[in-house]
This record gives sequence, C-alpha cells and structure tokens, in this order.
Amino acid sequence: MDATELVEKNKLAARKLLDVLDHWQVPVSTAFWLYVGNRGEWKLVLAMPQANVNQINQTYDVIAKALETNDIRGLSLRQIDIRTSSDETVTAISKAIHVKLHQTPVRLSNSGIGNVVIEDAYIFRST
Repeated sequence: MDATELVEKNKLAARKLLDVLDHWQVPVSTAFWLYVGNRGEWKLVLAMPQANVNQINQTYDVIAKALETNDIRGLSLRQIDIRTSSDETVTAISKAIHVKLHQTPVRLSNSGIGNVVIEDAYIFRST
C-alpha cells in the first residue's frame, strides 16, 4: 500500500470487521483509519469500552477471531490499534465529527482538533 494512500480493500475490510463486531454485539464507539506519518503507515483505530489494561489481550483475541473466521482480507491484526473512548485522539474526533452506522465515511486531512493534529483519517463511526 502506498504510504499516503489508503486503498479501497482496506476500507472495505474495516467496514466488514465493524459489521462482524456489531453482529457479535461487541461495542465499538469510534472507528477510523488514521495515517501515522512518522511511521509511514495507516492504523485502524477502534475505540472500545473494554479496551482497558486488564482486558486488552482478550479484546485483541476477539478481533483476531473476527478476522480469521470471517475471511476478512486486506486487514491484519498488526494494523489495528484498540484504544479507550477517553483516548485524546478518539475524544477529539468524537467531539468534532459524528458518523453513524453505515453512513459514508468522512475524510479528515491536515486538521487540528484541540491539541490533536490529524494528518489524514477516514472516519467510519464516531458517536
């Protein structure tokens, strides 16, 4: 994948993962692809209530199972960053942009929200 271009298969894979997690009733309050410029890569950020220190491994296990059992291509566990809803970037995006389930993703580029700078992001869900 081009360092600055998020290809369609990655966007579709993220949407499919969110659909599976919704079906499994795994809560995801905010979901977005975030370009991490200093590492030259995209990360799928999932804000989840269970993303605390004590449950982070179990949360990644659920994500891994969803990817594996649903043949979700274009997305690996290494690309996923699970965060709490109180994470600074998640909070900034949630306050600024609202995207509901199955709405067209919103692209945010070269923007500052409070103390957070967003180089590039595709926001799938933000409540």
